[in-house]
Amino acid sequence: MSFLMTFARQAVEAGMENNDERNSRFVEHVTVMKDRSEIMKATWSQPQKFYGFWNDEKNNMKHKYMCDTLTDKFPGRKSYY
Repeated sequence: MSFLMTFARQAVEAGMENNDERNSRFVEHVTVMKDRSEIMKATWSQPQKFYGFWNDEKNNMKHKYMCDTLTDKFPGRKSYY
């Protein structure tokens, strides 16, 4: 009977992962993700547009054109305002 129990235990243990190996992979993954997140946070803190970008005349006109209703853009249609 002990032979069957030993065989069963060995069969189950053969299918299981090594706990130390799994923990080392997890720690490595966490450190890599932490480093990547620090790089991403540093990238996010940088400004994308310079100060006063939207005050430029060209950009204000583009914004005004995009905010108009769709029917105002058709030829022959005028805005009532």
